[in-house]
Amino acid sequence: MNIKKENALYTIIVDENDTNQVPLFCEVCDLPMLKNEDDSSYREFESCDHCSTMWAYQDKEKWSMGERPKQSIINKDKELRTRISNKFIL
Repeated sequence: MNIKKENALYTIIVDENDTNQVPLFCEVCDLPMLKNEDDSSYREFESCDHCSTMWAYQDKEKWSMGERPKQSIINKDKELRTRISNKFIL
């Protein structure tokens, strides 16, 4: 059986039997997971490397209990990250 995850911009279909699969997008910030470090961070914290560095490492216990930053904080960080990334690409 497959699990279908939908977002406004994309749809991901995941085989629920494949537990080792790392998603294409971070479950915290919804940005693409492109680096090798994202794989290991996802396996430990279920987030990309950036989100785990920014928030999960600060308090691993709270993170493991499901505490996440407010969406407004995530959105501000995401805006800054995409703005910086676009300037480097140009």
